[in-house]
Amino acid sequence: MFKFYIIGNGFDSSHKLKTSYDVFRQYPLSNYPEIKIDEFIVPDENHQPDGGIAYNEVQVLSMLF
Repeated sequence: MFKFYIIGNGFDSSHKLKTSYDVFRQYPLSNYPEIKIDEFIVPDENHQPDGGIAYNEVQVLSMLF
């Protein structure tokens, strides 16, 4: 079995892949205009019937920004 690991060597940027943090940051900002980047938000937990926990996407993204 062959394994191929590429770790932090610039492979993506040298092959012109759009993997920079700025590109990542623009995606949610353009697709979720309701993100609040000027407020500190802690997402609310929503307990699911199966015992899992779900979070509101906009609140999670607001927390990250």
